[in-house]
Amino acid sequence: MCSKRHNFYLSNGLTIRSNLALPELHEHVETENPDIKVKVKKGKDYVELSKKESLEAQREEKKLIYAVPDVAYIRVKNGKSIDVYPRKEAEEKVLRLFVLGIAYGALLHQRGNLVLHSSAISTSDRACLFMGEKGAGKSTTASIFVRSGYSLLSDDLVAIKDGISPTVQPTTRHLKLWDDVNSIAEDISDRCYQSHPDVKKFTSLLKGKNNSYNFNICSSFVLEKSRSLRIRRLRPSESFQEIIRHSYISPKVMECKKRKTEHFRISANFVESVPMYKLYRPNDFSKSSALVKLVESTLNGKKL
Repeated sequence: MCSKRHNFYLSNGLTIRSNLALPELHEHVETENPDIKVKVKKGKDYVELSKKESLEAQREEKKLIYAVPDVAYIRVKNGKSIDVYPRKEAEEKVLRLFVLGIAYGALLHQRGNLVLHSSAISTSDRACLFMGEKGAGKSTTASIFVRSGYSLLSDDLVAIKDGISPTVQPTTRHLKLWDDVNSIAEDISDRCYQSHPDVKKFTSLLKGKNNSYNFNICSSFVLEKSRSLRIRRLRPSESFQEIIRHSYISPKVMECKKRKTEHFRISANFVESVPMYKLYRPNDFSKSSALVKLVESTLNGKKL
């Protein structure tokens, strides 16, 4: 599961050193002082830790602990490290789900980012986000745009840098798709595997290289299933509610007044800076080309 050999990756412009292989990330050259360290520790530590820690995520000012039943305890600290204490029976690919999900999301939040449940695509130097509830089609919509010539920046988790013009950097190189739509990623991926043994969802590792560019976010779309395909501009109050609703952040973190205030400030700045829309789309993906054209026409008839 873990190795004495360290793997190096680049994600969100940050260098990562990990003794757990993370093929969902873009590989990077070895570096002596990485920004983030991911370390899987011996399985017996899981038992020792369980005697000391609560079964629920616990909050401290600069530390979060997540308990994933039958999988692992995961400690996220100072926006710099992720320590994983797995059960001996835990599968490596299941561990990666939580390391690159709740743990990485918490770490990016600790580093001052606005972290959203969203996918992100780009072309040239501009990016577009697709937010939504579980099953709304974030990954599927992103894959449709990738097939149309756009680049994937991130799937499911997007970290936004605060500023006059909010920006995003490439996070991962994978898409997680349900089995009924997984075939749409076949010609844009290197390989594919089932994400979790109990879930019919598949991870596709996409072709292409990573970069550390900052992409200005030009628009954000909130996905909602509908019989017809249409787009509606959201009012600022609606946009703010959607950002809060789709924030990739533990409720335990929001118990800290300082963090909550800062999160609201960054969210309000995003709403003020980035146009937001509700994108109503049917489940019928035979209308994929129409979806791409509708989004492009909303962006002044031009590609991003």
